Amino acid sequence: MRSRLISLVLSLPAALLLQPLAAETLSEQLLAAAGQPPRLYSPFEELTVAVDQQQAEAVEPGLVEAVDEFSWSGAIEMGISATRGNSQTLSQSSAVDLQRLTTFGRLDIELDYLKASSNKRTTDHHLLLDIAHRWIEDDERKGWFARFALEYDEFRAFDVRTSVNSGRAILFYDDPDFELHGRLGAGISKEVGAVDDRVVPEAVFSLRAESQVSLRQRVIIGAEYFPEWSSWRNFRVEAEFGWELLLDEKLDMSVKLSAYDRYDSTPQGRKANDLQYAGVLVWKF
Repeated sequence: MRSRLISLVLSLPAALLLQPLAAETLSEQLLAAAGQPPRLYSPFEELTVAVDQQQAEAVEPGLVEAVDEFSWSGAIEMGISATRGNSQTLSQSSAVDLQRLTTFGRLDIELDYLKASSNKRTTDHHLLLDIAHRWIEDDERKGWFARFALEYDEFRAFDVRTSVNSGRAILFYDDPDFELHGRLGAGISKEVGAVDDRVVPEAVFSLRAESQVSLRQRVIIGAEYFPEWSSWRNFRVEAEFGWELLLDEKLDMSVKLSAYDRYDSTPQGRKANDLQYAGVLVWKF
């Protein structure tokens, strides 16, 4: 019995070597998605990830792109300025913009942070977080969106403002050099730590245009309007402008000049308008 067991154990490696193996390559993933049986490989064959012509004909159009469609893409922005002498100033700004295709649409995450000081006294300190998902219909120009936003600002009359909204997303115009997006919906917002900390129902109106004005230049203009349902005299507006100039095509690195304005008609004793403008380096991936 013991000798038979030893013989069986010793024969396993040889049996495994002679057994054909299914290669987990790109071609097998594509054939499986197209409903085709996987090709079996001998361990003595050279495994390859190339899709040969005969296999490619059996794959549905667009399936190759679908293999990597869920990868992340985006951009990182960084800028800093400082002075020393009669006055001491320091300004640091950074931002991260991420996009990822999902099963039903696209996920967008934006994070913006800025801290500025003058003579060792903080003059600006805020963080903005925006998370949105768009569900795309068969007609890719139309869909639905849901969005969560968080705003921290040391110099506002609240600790944190959060908002949640959803509605209709429409692509009004789309060509290689120009896009015009719009949103129409409703939601709520709440200012935590403010004198008026009620939950506020509000509408959402948004327009955003992106133009590739030349091979190296790109312009972005956008605005969002959030009026209260109970009184449209109370509202918030967020507007942005950006100009990008491509510096290095291989590194996908650009310089960006931008302006971002946040207006609140109910500032609760503070200034209603906050305007941020900056020049930063942008690296896209």
